[in-house]
Amino acid sequence: MRTMEMMLWQSAFISQVKNTLKQRLTDSFLRLTSLCDFISLEGLKEELEKLKVQNVIASILGKKSELNDYARDVGVKLQQVEVESIKDYMKESDNLISLHTQIRDCDSILEEMEGLLGGFQANLGVISSELKGLQEQSMSMGHKLKNRKIAESDLSRFLENIVVPPKMIDIIANSEDHIQAKLVWSQALHVAVSNISDK
Repeated sequence: MRTMEMMLWQSAFISQVKNTLKQRLTDSFLRLTSLCDFISLEGLKEELEKLKVQNVIASILGKKSELNDYARDVGVKLQQVEVESIKDYMKESDNLISLHTQIRDCDSILEEMEGLLGGFQANLGVISSELKGLQEQSMSMGHKLKNRKIAESDLSRFLENIVVPPKMIDIIANSEDHIQAKLVWSQALHVAVSNISDK
């Protein structure tokens, strides 16, 4: 299965390389022909006659058949380069397949890491909101504790002030004059209430 996949990949790759090279050659040829169409040939013959006196130009003009041979040689060399390029690509196809596999594996690993980091970020968001909730609860409990301490302090003072002292209990219990006891009791209660009101 792996060999079949490699052969299919190589075949597609070679086809793509051939098409690319053909397209490049076609584009170059079209550019060359459009350039020839662009150049005006009027007066070219007279110019060539004038330039024949120069040795370089005369030798080039005298070698028309050599130029055709040169153009043919260039075409053959281009074909050889095309074949060599395809061979080079074929030689490196195993490395390219290996590289493709490694890149695909790296992509899958990066995708897994992205998923893990996304989950971690979501967990951090949940923990952050839980910490915020705990902080709010802690502040609320702190206020409640403070209020309870204040209430406890006030209640403790109130209870201390309304407790009947043992001497008064003795007077009430052993005294024959209950009116005097009621007066003392009323005064003590009045003092306790006024102490709480003042605070």
